[in-house]
Amino acid sequence: MKKYREIKDLKIKKGSRVLLRLDFNVPINESGKILETFRIDESIPTIISLQKKGASVVVIAHKESGSLTPVAKYLKTKLTNFSFVDKIVGEEVLMKVEALKSGEVLLLENLRLDGGEKNNDKAFAKILASYGDVYINDAFSASHRKHASIVGLPKLLPSALGPLFIKEIIALDKALNPKAPFLFILGGAKFETKLKLLTNFVKKADHIFVGGALAHSFLSAEGYEIGQSLLDSDVKLPKSILSAKNIILPFDVVALNDKNLSRTCSVNDVEKDEKIVDFGRSTLEVIVEIAKEAKTIVWNGPMGMYEKGFDKGSKDLLIALGAMKNKTVILGGGDTVAVVNKLLKTKKDLKFTHISTGGGAMIDFLSGGSLPGIDAVR
Repeated sequence: MKKYREIKDLKIKKGSRVLLRLDFNVPINESGKILETFRIDESIPTIISLQKKGASVVVIAHKESGSLTPVAKYLKTKLTNFSFVDKIVGEEVLMKVEALKSGEVLLLENLRLDGGEKNNDKAFAKILASYGDVYINDAFSASHRKHASIVGLPKLLPSALGPLFIKEIIALDKALNPKAPFLFILGGAKFETKLKLLTNFVKKADHIFVGGALAHSFLSAEGYEIGQSLLDSDVKLPKSILSAKNIILPFDVVALNDKNLSRTCSVNDVEKDEKIVDFGRSTLEVIVEIAKEAKTIVWNGPMGMYEKGFDKGSKDLLIALGAMKNKTVILGGGDTVAVVNKLLKTKKDLKFTHISTGGGAMIDFLSGGSLPGIDAVR
């Protein structure tokens, strides 16, 4: 594996001010409750380790929209000497940053509320850089974006990748260089974002199981009736993908009709008024048998309409994989992680090699072997 600059290379000591980039893009409902804390929880050990070194920590992070106030309330219950300022730039922020003492943590407001973040504005990056002596990127899941806090800051401050980021690279490198037999499981809805990934792994994997809405594109192209199933009609599958012998599609599915009644049937028997919402038991049994023989298993993207309660196929497959021994099992993708973590609350004995915090970042890393956020710190 390639060598990356880590926290130890920055020689952080008591009194150092660290600008720490994290990803707090978590689902929050209308009442302000965080529905999935995985990304936050994974970041907390990095913050605590910096506190123990005696550093003062300025945390910069983002969510897709809205305030980080709910995240700040959650972190308040997990960290000591923690505070939040609902601004990103300005005199108040500067005063709070300069007043920080050893071991104290300050979280700034959502970076994406300032247009300078997405635009990779140099002036905005300079303001952020003024808040720290060194910069650490521990936001793997945001590092496929060429934003100011990802690619601009490493040009202005001594920089390194955080432990969570390094952990992701080490785990995903096993997917890029898998031990055979290799089973790749790919789900989700947007084929455009995953076609490059599929093209890459069709050359590496012994078997690829394509499920979820992605499978509908294959089934439709092969002439199957998919009824009202979700379909990415903008994507045309290359002949090299359609003819690949190592791609497996669901051959029995759960179909839901317009009266909200579901049934399990062969893919040959889906009606025009039905939509495919999950894969069936017979498909599950075949994939499990293949998984038993595999040494490396990588799964990205949900297999069914889990958000509507059709998650039995995904859960049963996860239970089977989590009970297998002597295998590398890597899971990722925001929706997949939501299913995994919900399952782990009741099935605590399941074991996986790695659960990635990245969705798009995992896809991009596995497609090309790097990310803008990695290249910027090198």
